[in-house]
Amino acid sequence: MRLPQHRQEEKPFLHDKLRDLKSLLDGNKDSDPRGVGKTRVLPWLVLSATLLSLFACVSFVSRRWDSDGEQYGKSDLHLDLTLRNLVSVSIGLSQLAGERIRKVKQSHKEGVEIKGQTNEGVDEPVTVADKVSNSVFINGFKSIFGNDMQLVSEETQPKTEAIIPQLEFVDTFVGGDRILNKQDISIIVDPLDATKEFTEETDVDGSNMLPFVTTLVCIVEKAQPIAGIIYRPFASNEPVIWGIATPHARHVYPNIAKIATGDSAHLIAVSRSHTGDAKDIVRDVISDPSHSYRSLPVGGSGYKSWLVLTGQADAYIHVTKIKIWDLCAGHALLRAAGGDVTDKRGNPLLYKSDQPEFNNGLVAALHRNKIDAIVNKLSS
Repeated sequence: MRLPQHRQEEKPFLHDKLRDLKSLLDGNKDSDPRGVGKTRVLPWLVLSATLLSLFACVSFVSRRWDSDGEQYGKSDLHLDLTLRNLVSVSIGLSQLAGERIRKVKQSHKEGVEIKGQTNEGVDEPVTVADKVSNSVFINGFKSIFGNDMQLVSEETQPKTEAIIPQLEFVDTFVGGDRILNKQDISIIVDPLDATKEFTEETDVDGSNMLPFVTTLVCIVEKAQPIAGIIYRPFASNEPVIWGIATPHARHVYPNIAKIATGDSAHLIAVSRSHTGDAKDIVRDVISDPSHSYRSLPVGGSGYKSWLVLTGQADAYIHVTKIKIWDLCAGHALLRAAGGDVTDKRGNPLLYKSDQPEFNNGLVAALHRNKIDAIVNKLSS
């Protein structure tokens, strides 16, 4: 599934060069006791060539990146703007951002600030983890695809730093190597979804809420979500999930998409902190004698989309405003698996950088007929 990594181990190479140089000098010392003539010229030629080789190697090493995926110097890695490259870089940046988020949590130095309130009057926190993760994504994409890359993020513009992730290229897919028009492409990022749950950590019932936390990356072409990348940094041994949803290819990796069955088929995910009247709507409007539903309040739009994608909830509804960076990655993944997301009236959602908010709620499911059934009930 993965091509060889970009990261290389240079130290053994340098060590071998130094060892070979020492052997040459030691060997030639005894090769001609007179110390004159051709046997003396050859070692100096070899020495000169070897020193030049070492200089080139040291120059090369100085531009490589460290174990955290960050370069020592200015980025010299630039990739063509293809969907395959965008997804590969998104995966690498998600893993690196996840590492930094975990480090902040382990240090207990979240540095919580309140940046505002939701329409429901709930505080919206921002933490050090949000900021360092945002820096990874914004600087990483710009380092590789250029400063003119259109980026939309929940957080503010970070301080510039050169960041290159450890890249493991995904296998190609139909249309994956097509050169994209940069004017048609935007990248929408939520560097840490479910910040409230990240800061609170445990719910009132004592359950762990860190699994709600996700990083979200969405690739948009002409206002359509064509790729989604979700990573849950506190989910043990879970890989980055990515999906492609273009007219030429629909694919989710790993293949985790499944239709809800059993008890899960009676669950509809709703917001834990931005609920509005969603719980009442699930109970009084969407449920009927033929199929009853219960609301499942959880944190993070990315996590709720993940629940639907993995068959742990039958649908996801939201009845108040929601930001494009909360929804875009999950929307792309659900489309990749054959599902969709609409507003609560069944209208399509378009992702535009100058319109960062959807005002008419959402309905998400893995089957369009499920969305239509819920939309019809909401409209009746």
